[in-house]
Parts: sequence; structure tokens; C-alpha cells
Amino acid sequence: MPTYVNVANVASVCQWQVYLPALRERRDALASIANNMISRPGAGDRRLTLPALEVLAAQDWPGNHGELEYVLKQMLAIHTTGDLSVHDVPARYRTTKNTTSLSPLEQAERNAIIDALAVCRGNKVHTAQRLSISRSKLYSRMRALGIR
Repeated sequence: MPTYVNVANVASVCQWQVYLPALRERRDALASIANNMISRPGAGDRRLTLPALEVLAAQDWPGNHGELEYVLKQMLAIHTTGDLSVHDVPARYRTTKNTTSLSPLEQAERNAIIDALAVCRGNKVHTAQRLSISRSKLYSRMRALGIR
């Protein structure tokens, strides 16, 4: 039977305060934190690719470690073997700060491209075909909409 500890009681006897900055203030440590979260026992030899880490580091993480852990668990559930790439990052977390100023129409276009890329597992030729646009138009729109 687990023993539960009253946090208020423990905090009342603690003589020191430790300031732990928010995750968004420690972007340089995010790679280490995220890789430690996914390399827990039973997860196998898993890593995040550099583009995936860049996308994750661009987030504000209002939920701090709990939110990051939730996103990583989602990624591990979807992609069960190998390294985790930017295509494994949930679409909501692929939006960076510079894309928040997009119009609703641009945001819808961006989401459609991201979803098509996910369905086509990052294959841009198939994504362009799926969206009925040329490959050069796809690349152009990806650059304009901040899709990596």
C-alpha cells in the first residue's frame, strides 16, 4: 500500500527554497531533459532527432515538465521503434512563435500541410500529390508557413 506524504507538512519543515526555472527558461537543457524522459527503463534505445528537439525547444511549455512528458509519451505511443523525428511531434506542438501571427486561412493551410505530411510520413512528393499541388509549391508554402 503506497504511503502518501502531505506536501504542506514537508514544506513547512524545509529551511531552504529552491528556485526551479520554468522549462521555457531552460531551452538549453530541454534536449537533455527530453532525452532522459524517453530513455526510461523499458523504452529501449530511443532518441529525439535534432529537428524534433528544435521544434520542441521553440515551445513555451506552460505545463512545464508534465506537459513535455505527456507530449513525449504520445510520440512514443505513435512511433514505437527508432528515433523520434519532427513528424512524430503532435501537430499542435509544431507551431513556433513566428507562426502565431498567421491569419486563420494560413493557419488552416498550415495544418492541412502538416496533417498531409504526417499521413505521407514526411514524403513530400506524396504530400504534394495528396494536396493536388506541385512539389515546388509545397516547398514554397512550407517555407512561408514556417513548416520545417
